[in-house]
Amino acid sequence: MHIYSSNGIFPPPYSQESAIGIIIAVGNIGRQLERNRPDRLSTYMSRDGGLNWYEVKKGSNIYEIGDHGGLIVMAPNLEPTREISYTWNEGKTWHTMEISKTPLDITNIIIEPDSISQEFVVYGNYYETNNPEPVGVVVTLDFKDLHEP
Repeated sequence: MHIYSSNGIFPPPYSQESAIGIIIAVGNIGRQLERNRPDRLSTYMSRDGGLNWYEVKKGSNIYEIGDHGGLIVMAPNLEPTREISYTWNEGKTWHTMEISKTPLDITNIIIEPDSISQEFVVYGNYYETNNPEPVGVVVTLDFKDLHEP
């Protein structure tokens, strides 16, 4: 598998000290890294520190890890979207949640510095009709009431 490091377009490989073994990255399978071919990229995840990788979403996604790795949130970062995806089981199954009626260009998803919370902040922009300037938007996500026992 080939993964992007930091290039400004795709999110860099990411892990958190509080989520032992979990790494998320954007890349592709094949003979080489598919530069300038976002249609061939996927978002991959490792639960064992990079030994094994699993495709979790098609395309490039921005991501954040919370709740000691028990909760992961991601969203497309190259196209507007109305929803985010999340998992409670380290990426084995994913759920979607609508966060906006208007498609957003999501630029980042963050959490408090220790990454142990179940509350996330999503940053992005949207465009109004007849206005070429983007309008900034911040959406807070609180998963505490959704957690399964």
